[in-house]
Amino acid sequence: HGYDLYFERSPNGYQPLRKFIYKMLNRVYFISNMGHQYAIQKTGIFSSYRVSRLGCPAVGNAKYRGEKEFIWIVSVSSAVAVKRIHLIIMSLSLLNASPIRIKWTHIGDGPLLNELRAMANERLKSMPNVSFEFKGYVPNVDLMAFYQTNAIDLVINVSESEGIPFALIEASAAGIPSMATDVGGIHELIQTGKNGFLLSGNPNVEEIKEAIEAFALLDSAKRELLSKQAKDQWQENFDAEKNYSAFVKDLLSSESS
Repeated sequence: HGYDLYFERSPNGYQPLRKFIYKMLNRVYFISNMGHQYAIQKTGIFSSYRVSRLGCPAVGNAKYRGEKEFIWIVSVSSAVAVKRIHLIIMSLSLLNASPIRIKWTHIGDGPLLNELRAMANERLKSMPNVSFEFKGYVPNVDLMAFYQTNAIDLVINVSESEGIPFALIEASAAGIPSMATDVGGIHELIQTGKNGFLLSGNPNVEEIKEAIEAFALLDSAKRELLSKQAKDQWQENFDAEKNYSAFVKDLLSSESS
């Protein structure tokens, strides 16, 4: 996925015995083409490698996101350093002179949650055009219901390192466009102008702010097109029923090979 693959995710910048382990296995599965190519580069092995994408079950389409008085952005992740949630707060704080109205909801808990909440209170609470809330941990079934009963416009992820985030796959299944950093295999899920916005791998707060503004200024027809194409991307590449059936089929074939 990510932490178990990329050497730089390890505290020592190294994943021990990877070449030996991979060589001894019938199959090694990666959730992205990016991870697959990374492993080949690091180990020189490729015959046992497969790409087997993650997937999620079908999710009913999110509530219609037509014209309304504010843009609703959601982030879904643990409150840990690698997710760089502070960049979202800092980017939103740059919109203090903007006519755009933003509602931001963060879902997920973790060791930095209180620190991030305090930072948001300090930087955003006095802004008349930005509101925010931290919901903490939300069970997955409730998150899917939240998507379907609220007019969410955009899911945002500004992580430093990822495989392909499951939260973005679920957003696509609900027909919600995403904005995310170009790290790991995210570019295999998100394409700018097709189903969301792809940021650079290490964006500054101005880049994120400008991307949020660009999305907010889209007319409702364009946002609806992004929504449809997000759903199409899930259906074509990240449908659990198709992907996991193919994964099991390949596992069974490896036993006889």
